[in-house]
Amino acid sequence: MPKVEMPYGRLQNFWNPATSEENGAFTIFLPAEGECVLIARKPGYGPAYLAGVQSGTASIELMLRAGGAIAGRVTDKNGTPLSGVTVLAWARRLR
Repeated sequence: MPKVEMPYGRLQNFWNPATSEENGAFTIFLPAEGECVLIARKPGYGPAYLAGVQSGTASIELMLRAGGAIAGRVTDKNGTPLSGVTVLAWARRLR
């Protein structure tokens, strides 16, 4: 099982991340009781999000899905390639 960095916290307040072990297990130590959002990220995978997680929860499972790629070329109206252009992808619906 690949190691996954586990940043977590409220939407705007992230605390110390945990790193999953070889078996995927992780433990996050929160500074206070309450509700938080978990986010798991690893290069090459799409992130996993889980909202409304209460402190003290002991059986969370986050599944990362394989990431994808889109390749192309940027040109001007004459077909001349342009370098240095920033290309963004906006996720309408990813599975």
